[in-house]
Amino acid sequence: MQEVNWIITRPDEKKAGQERKNLALAMLKIEFETNLERSRLYGTSLKKTSGDFSTLYPLRFTRGAWNALKESGFLPQFEDVEFVYELLRLNEIITVANNSLLKVRNAKAENQKTKLNTYAKKAVRECLQIETFLVPILGKLEAMKLPEVRLPEMPDADSENDE
Repeated sequence: MQEVNWIITRPDEKKAGQERKNLALAMLKIEFETNLERSRLYGTSLKKTSGDFSTLYPLRFTRGAWNALKESGFLPQFEDVEFVYELLRLNEIITVANNSLLKVRNAKAENQKTKLNTYAKKAVRECLQIETFLVPILGKLEAMKLPEVRLPEMPDADSENDE
């Protein structure tokens, strides 16, 4: 005996699913644009470790939208395996860079010049790597003609603690 299963979807369900996917990608694009801006700022500023780092804070890359999308099972919806790999690789580099930036902050706070120089050089290289991966990903996202999403400005937790 052979069993046949039919999955019937209404056209509006498919359209709503695509709209949710596009909105999620638009949020991710905003996060990536923020991280590209930060990678350029950090990569330039960390070449000199003698200055004041207060203008660099939060001195970390944001991953909130990425984490939410990853946890929601968003990635398996993509048929483009190469694009998914690029996203996963970028996430790995950002995670490593955030660890380096934490070490930079700690070395700066503890006035450990040798460690600060070592960690800053590593962070500069990682910022360049982030930029290298982000630019083509942002190009792909731009080509997708995603909807315009406006997110409310939220203060960073680090800046709130400074007051």
